[in-house]
Amino acid sequence: MRDNDLIAPALRQYIQSALAKLNRVLPRQGPLARFSYHNPLHGYEDLPFEQALAAAKKLTGNNGYLPAIKCRELYQQGHIADADIYAALHQDRTLQAEEVLSYTYPIITKAAVYRLAMLFDLEPVLPSELAWQIEELNTLEKFQPDIPAVVRQQFLASDGEQLSEKNGIADLWQLLLSKLELQQTYLHPENMLDLSLDQAEALLAQHKASQKKVSLKKSTMHERMREAVTKAFALELQRLGQDMSLRNLMMDLSGVDILDFVRPQIIRLCSSGLDEGLAFWQLPERSAIGIYAAWRAVAGLDINPFLQELPDWQEMIAELPDNPEAAIILQLTHLEIPQAQWEGYLRCLALEMPGWAGMINWREQHPGYCPLNDAKPTLADYLAIRLTLDRLWLNQLCRDTWACEATLSSLQKYFRKNSSEYLVRRHLFRGDLPEYLIQQAETLILSVGKEQHNRSDWQNLADIIWTWQGSAMSNSRPVHSVYDSAWQLFRLSQHLGFSAKHWSVVTKVELEHLLGVLTEFSAARRSYIWLTAYERHYRESLLQMLHSNYMQENRTKPKSQPAAQVIVSMDNRVESLRRFLETGNTAIETFGVAGFLSSPVPNNAGHFSVTDALKTNPLTFDLPQILAKLWHHSLRGNLLFSPLLMVIATPIMLVDLGIKFFAPLTQPIFVQKISNRLSAILEPNTPLVSAESGMALASIAELASLLQTIGLTHNFSPWVVLMGHSSSAVNNSHFAAYALQIANLPQNGSSAVATAAQANRTEVRMQLAEYGIIIPVETWFIAAEYDIGNEGLIWYNLDALPVNVQAAFEPIQRDCQLACQQSVQELPQQLALTSGNTRATVAFWHAINDSQRSPDVAFAGASAVVIGRRIRTQGLCLDKHVFLASYDSTLDMQGGHLEKLLQTIMPALAAINLAYYFATVENQNLGSGNGVLHNPIGQLGVMEGAGSDLRVGLPKQMTGQHAALRLQLVVESTITQLQQLFARQSNLRQLIHNGWVQLSAQDPATGILSVFDADQQFRLWQPDLEILSDSAQIADAHLLSLKVAEHG
Repeated sequence: MRDNDLIAPALRQYIQSALAKLNRVLPRQGPLARFSYHNPLHGYEDLPFEQALAAAKKLTGNNGYLPAIKCRELYQQGHIADADIYAALHQDRTLQAEEVLSYTYPIITKAAVYRLAMLFDLEPVLPSELAWQIEELNTLEKFQPDIPAVVRQQFLASDGEQLSEKNGIADLWQLLLSKLELQQTYLHPENMLDLSLDQAEALLAQHKASQKKVSLKKSTMHERMREAVTKAFALELQRLGQDMSLRNLMMDLSGVDILDFVRPQIIRLCSSGLDEGLAFWQLPERSAIGIYAAWRAVAGLDINPFLQELPDWQEMIAELPDNPEAAIILQLTHLEIPQAQWEGYLRCLALEMPGWAGMINWREQHPGYCPLNDAKPTLADYLAIRLTLDRLWLNQLCRDTWACEATLSSLQKYFRKNSSEYLVRRHLFRGDLPEYLIQQAETLILSVGKEQHNRSDWQNLADIIWTWQGSAMSNSRPVHSVYDSAWQLFRLSQHLGFSAKHWSVVTKVELEHLLGVLTEFSAARRSYIWLTAYERHYRESLLQMLHSNYMQENRTKPKSQPAAQVIVSMDNRVESLRRFLETGNTAIETFGVAGFLSSPVPNNAGHFSVTDALKTNPLTFDLPQILAKLWHHSLRGNLLFSPLLMVIATPIMLVDLGIKFFAPLTQPIFVQKISNRLSAILEPNTPLVSAESGMALASIAELASLLQTIGLTHNFSPWVVLMGHSSSAVNNSHFAAYALQIANLPQNGSSAVATAAQANRTEVRMQLAEYGIIIPVETWFIAAEYDIGNEGLIWYNLDALPVNVQAAFEPIQRDCQLACQQSVQELPQQLALTSGNTRATVAFWHAINDSQRSPDVAFAGASAVVIGRRIRTQGLCLDKHVFLASYDSTLDMQGGHLEKLLQTIMPALAAINLAYYFATVENQNLGSGNGVLHNPIGQLGVMEGAGSDLRVGLPKQMTGQHAALRLQLVVESTITQLQQLFARQSNLRQLIHNGWVQLSAQDPATGILSVFDADQQFRLWQPDLEILSDSAQIADAHLLSLKVAEHG
């Protein structure tokens, strides 16, 4: 099989095509140092949001909505109102929420039933649950606990008669049973053990008849069971590649998960093959021959005897072909997976460990990525190894359990002959059986060998299980039963306040129609309505405040020439700084931008390479620094020098640990001072921008576009502060997620320095004048960096300013410092921190604490972005919940700057929002779980301990403050301009039209707000006059904490 020519080229091409399609479903998160937010369902963005979540759940089982219990909590807390629910119900026209149910009195609509189904649990119950309700809670004699008092009074005062609670509830239950033609019979589970064959046949016949099946054949019950089981097993095999692999089938039939044996080997292989400088031992020859070939070469030499316990491992490794695609074909052929199911089968395997598969796919999709590890892994490598290991353990499991090979034909042959065993095993390991049958099945499996030795035992237990399935005690019920139809109507009637007299003239058909209303309102549909209602409440609050702010006439007007203009990031975390700057000094203007000019300094501390350096500005290339970084990584892995390095470093680390223990607040400051002094001595003083170098025309255009977009083309102040930002973090593997730049545009201090240095040059200003941007000679651009983690502020190159200029700038520095001090007061509350110390001390301690998992709020809670002039949001306290991007539509009549801005930030902000959304609603599967358990591995990512998949997405600690909502985008622009823009940009149009981003527009001239609705049309938004009358009212404390700022 080593001859690759034995594999047909068309077949290999088919495998390559199937692997390429995996990019749609695998995570796109790269290594930690290159962390970027991504939509976990990025491959489904071509579908409407609701359909995308349904398709993803069908494939992976992951739920994309908040649990119903959490939604009900939001309703109780006032974050969702009845008006929001009804609006969301009427928006979905397929529900026909306005339809009147004429057979009820008083008459109600479908919307009323839908609302009750959302607010209360009206789902069917299990037989055991109903028995508990009746026997322990007396549910047939008193109201359900969640019935409101007003509704109880309505129920008891039926037709002017005052009913007793006991009689009213009991009469309702009996009437519903009578209308549905049901009997209240309770067959205790243990009684099923003593059923005679006649009783079993009678129960089975009754069950069949109620389902309106064809009449029973004149054959024994066991023969009918065998026939049904054979069909069920055939259908099970057809599911291979749809939503399951052979591993899942074996789990259902044996309870053994072969991934428990395969996963440790995959982790060892991937971590050593992809390691970027941490592992002492790395996979040999991984760069030269690839991951698959390197593994095949060393598999038999591994000191870990994981293969030695498998008898045929040497033979299977020896037959592996050179090409990984050929190996995939070989293993699928041996397992006898039908070729039509190969593509789906490979997808199922990849999604069983999506973290590692996604990381390998990311590396394959980014060939230009150049860490110290220059291996070129591919999905074909990964899946070829995975299939080989799967086949080894599948064979071993099948031989130990059934004495057959792990092939479809062998399994079909065995279970065709031993159908009783299949029935027992499937129901046992799927957890479908009641307790008394579980005990019997486990006893049989543990105490006997193969079926041919105890065939009668398997048959007897299978007959009992089959009979149980046909009884009223099973979960497979007829059309109506006391556990679903009767119970649902019983609960619904109480919440409607309808007693037995309300239903006395209603027919069975009408009751079945009412049940159909409940049934068609599925859990997935209810979840989407909850989300729509939640978003409506949020949007109404935000638009209400924007409208109220527009209508205010006492807004502070800026002076003819501002005292200073501060350009900060549009990041939501900078919102409070802008707010306090403007309130502390009304002569200061602030602007929010997506980023500054491209930084000419390598900003990838985790992966320094000569290749990376050469890709940056050659004028700032510093070979000694790059070589020092490479030497540092080499020393750590050197067998001779690494022990010597540890001996030298140990005394220094002991001093550092002593200071940290006895003076924890002083230690970071002390270390920083030492670091600064060493840097000044050892590192060359390389200027960020060469004074002699010119500025590329593209950079001039970029700077001009930046200033034109935010509207800073005239009326310059003496000081234009370019304030980048960073975030303090200690011992946090997801630090890059906090310090991340939006849309990968540089926003740190070095990029601000570079931009300021260029803007201060005379020749640059002369070229900017050609764009209509006249910067006065007396205007200085100053660079700074704002630390979001501890609200610190660092100024750059102030000593380069003339002495008189420095003195004149000091008041602006004080204003900025004061704004930081005011902003830090909000940080502990946002992070839910409590301490007896001052809030500034708490914030600083939190930022330097080794055990902290959330250095700041990051993008948690940010569910909206407002693009427009600052006057639209000035005076509002947005509490770090809204991205604020400056855009002056009056200087952009053609919409070119807006189009470029949206192309830059909208996909990035949507990815941020959706990463937080999905990590909030399904953190275990669409996030990365508990960050406390995270173990960084190879600078690639994190695992939970040492034996999990590579965890992708955001940890639970980053989502605690987040509201699970889709991004609300509010743009100050005309509807016509937005329609034309989205018509040109298909990627942006897809996000809007498919509902991944919610769009609203505010007319620049009139302030009129419009909402892009589900019909893909702009709808005029109407303000709530009651709320509008109070301009200082808080719009929504939970989501936005929007309130008119009170100054003074």
